[in-house]
Amino acid sequence: MRQNPFDTGFGFANAATGVYNSFNQASSYPTGQYRYNNIEFYLQDNWKATPRLTLDYGIRFYYIQPQYDQALQTSTFLPETLIDRKLFASIDRSSAPILLTGATGVRVGFDSVTGVTVPGTEIGKIVPNSGNILNGIAKAGSQTNKYLQESPGFSFAPRLGVCIRPDW
Repeated sequence: MRQNPFDTGFGFANAATGVYNSFNQASSYPTGQYRYNNIEFYLQDNWKATPRLTLDYGIRFYYIQPQYDQALQTSTFLPETLIDRKLFASIDRSSAPILLTGATGVRVGFDSVTGVTVPGTEIGKIVPNSGNILNGIAKAGSQTNKYLQESPGFSFAPRLGVCIRPDW
């Protein structure tokens, strides 16, 4: 189904073999400035219950802050609105992009809106001009908080150790 018999159907392989029609390159490569803080502490004690049995017990408390990009250049996909907390914008299903699907019985792609068939290597790609590709994407610090998620708060982890001294 491919137009070019030398087309491998894989972009990197096509570039290596010299079979390509166009080339695209990113205009910038932003570097994340990721930051977070951890706060941790613990309490522990031990108790010698008998001359042969010792119990070590304690609890560890920790707060691991969600990681964030200090430059606020990250984003995330948020399919649903958290209305009660007013944190996120939601997806508009009417402007969602449409994907090329596989036609039945043959290995070709199918545009369900126009009915046009395309090579099978196009299956799963977005139909050009079919919707907003940034639909449901929230940028840190503008449409949501800088963390792109809520903080889990303080957590705890109990500890228990048992030592039985052999009677030799």
